[in-house]
Amino acid sequence: MPVNSLSEGTTVGVIENIIIDPDTGQVLGFKLSKTPVRERCVLVASDIREINDLMLIIDDSQNLSTLDEVIKIAEVTDKKIKWMGLKVETDLGRKLGKIEDLAFDTTNFYLTRIYTSGGLIKEALSLEKTIIPASKIIKVTKKVVIVEDSYVKSKKGNEAIAPEAA
Repeated sequence: MPVNSLSEGTTVGVIENIIIDPDTGQVLGFKLSKTPVRERCVLVASDIREINDLMLIIDDSQNLSTLDEVIKIAEVTDKKIKWMGLKVETDLGRKLGKIEDLAFDTTNFYLTRIYTSGGLIKEALSLEKTIIPASKIIKVTKKVVIVEDSYVKSKKGNEAIAPEAA
């Protein structure tokens, strides 16, 4: 997704990765590629003026930061967590697939849900994707997201998590 600047009237970068504090679920910002100055590749969430289906809008490219200018972002990026494609399992070891998408509150910038899929084979067989509220995440590492097994079992049993179209 592109990031556009109001003052410059142009794209100042493209979102490469979302930076989420794994301990709190707070969306701290976004790592960008294709920025005018390569070192200034971080967009802090609080500098976003508007989010729509096509782009993020900021006031000016001067709002972009370096990775080490914002201490909390530097700490989180040092953990090298790439959310998209991250494996998801329950606390009892059941594999739920990989993160396919994320949802976050665009007002307060907190993760609200993760969407997992079992990969291409399961999708081709029309098996369901799982939607997991962020409140059910127990732990996040650079290799796996651990969620509450009891939540996934009870919701699947009650069909409260509906299959999504592939």
